[in-house]
Amino acid sequence: MQHPGRTTEARTSLTAELDGERIRFSAQKEIVLQCGKASITLTRAGKILIWGTYLLSRSSVSTGSRAGPYRSINSPGVSAS
Repeated sequence: MQHPGRTTEARTSLTAELDGERIRFSAQKEIVLQCGKASITLTRAGKILIWGTYLLSRSSVSTGSRAGPYRSINSPGVSAS
């Protein structure tokens, strides 16, 4: 699985646990979920990286998250409605 602009690295071990209620993936360096141009990366340093051409976040209640200096997660002029 590739990020835009990243080179292929040697594969490391990956474990997956399935118990009927959840799937838990564990890896030494990072876990990447990818579909087309979209990907989500979890790093061992605790970073969560989300890549995509359009990012939509919806919630039925306030998530309490803060966007820091960036108030929009989408490109200027893009509506999430």
